[in-house]
Amino acid sequence: MKRQRARHPPRPLAAPGSRCGKSAGLPAVPAASRPAFAHADEEAEQPDNQDDEGDPPQDVDGEAEAAQDEREQQHERTEHRQQLERRLDNVAYRLGFASSRRQSRQIVRHGHVEVNGRKVNIPSFQVSVGDEIKIREGSKKLTVLETSIEFASHQVAPRWLQVDHPNLSGKVLALPKREDVNLPVNEQLIVELYSK
Repeated sequence: MKRQRARHPPRPLAAPGSRCGKSAGLPAVPAASRPAFAHADEEAEQPDNQDDEGDPPQDVDGEAEAAQDEREQQHERTEHRQQLERRLDNVAYRLGFASSRRQSRQIVRHGHVEVNGRKVNIPSFQVSVGDEIKIREGSKKLTVLETSIEFASHQVAPRWLQVDHPNLSGKVLALPKREDVNLPVNEQLIVELYSK
């Protein structure tokens, strides 16, 4: 048997509606021994057997999947935002213990901050609802803290934190929400960075 060249379309292996080519007078050829291009042509020629009575169109499925993906991405963004806002160095900054986040990180790193009565010197420590954050007794007279508290007394504290400026302490009332973050942030870039 002579082999056909790839540039010529293959001969039909079976007439439409017949079984394995028997009614067309052609010998039955197993699918595994057919040339690869024959499979592609058969798949392209097969009619769409989808009935339109109850099945939704493909576009609706695609839209539903896109909406689901968007909801999942929104949830991831919210989680990442909460994790960043709940860091101890950020909470110390929000409570007014420092005039910048860098300064707040240094104050935490040097051991000037307590969480629930215990010294914590890890800036990435995640605070929880109900945690009390305060400056340690031996650190309250630091010049940096005095100037920061004076600056913070004119600022409005976030709704999710309760601030006690005279005692240099605060309490986490709730988890931060999207509207509590007032920074110009491209959340998608953050999600992409942390999901690597």
